[in-house]
Amino acid sequence: MLEVRLYCNLIDSNMSNVLLNSTFIDLSSNGLKGCLPQLSPNVVFLSLSDNSFSGEMSPLLCGHNVLNGKNNLLFLDISYNNLSGGLTNCWKNWKSLIAIHLGSNNLSEKIPSSMGLLSNLTSLHLHENKLHGEIPPSLKNCGSLLVFNVRNNHLSGNIPDWISHGVMALQLRSNNFSGKIPPQMCQMFSLIILDIANNAISGYVPNCLDGIKALVLNNASSNKLCFFFRVLGGDYFFINDNLELVTKGQVLKYGRNLHFMTLIDMSSNNLSGAIPPQMFSLIGLSSLNLSHNKFMK
Repeated sequence: MLEVRLYCNLIDSNMSNVLLNSTFIDLSSNGLKGCLPQLSPNVVFLSLSDNSFSGEMSPLLCGHNVLNGKNNLLFLDISYNNLSGGLTNCWKNWKSLIAIHLGSNNLSEKIPSSMGLLSNLTSLHLHENKLHGEIPPSLKNCGSLLVFNVRNNHLSGNIPDWISHGVMALQLRSNNFSGKIPPQMCQMFSLIILDIANNAISGYVPNCLDGIKALVLNNASSNKLCFFFRVLGGDYFFINDNLELVTKGQVLKYGRNLHFMTLIDMSSNNLSGAIPPQMFSLIGLSSLNLSHNKFMK
């Protein structure tokens, strides 16, 4: 069987000893429980989000059936479960991955440096976990990254200055990041979401933000945040990326309309000095929040 689509049902089976072998598998929004199942190299798309899986990620990613370099998995979503432990160090076996969604679990420890081996990665969601430590510099090898979402963790250190210039959404809010805003951020010409709120970032806002051409030229909506996949047999399908953004005090989820939302949120930090005039060149900006800082006239 090439496809299994059983999402949004009331299936409550224990999947601990199951081997998934279909090309396209969507079992999201059920009551599935137990440890994560094992995965064969044939799977290209896997969504197990919004279930009741518990335990660690290793049964899925580090099982004995995993063959180095011969896996075909492109899309992995196991968000909104009860997973715990670390992110494992088996990512070297999954270099085909394009999108990873691991948000809203109880994952802890540090982001493993082996994630930097995922050179095809375009979307990485690790939000709402208990991850700590600094973002490993090995992630600079993920040169195709468009969405990087680590909001609501315990991450620390400086904002990386090596993040891909092509990134479109950077969400670092509600962590323990410190230091200054790197001027390299001005070279992120495709950036439409910059959310670094609720950290301990200090210093001045760079006066080169008019280098973010997507916000200056007001053409953000022409770059959709969706990903196309080709499964075995030649069929195509696409997935819209999504983010939860805070605007006007409300948390709103953006999915297929995400590319219409442009946002800079630097609120609740220790930023000081004057607001640079280049900020007013960003005519494509829909939402700007600089509140709860130490700006001066």
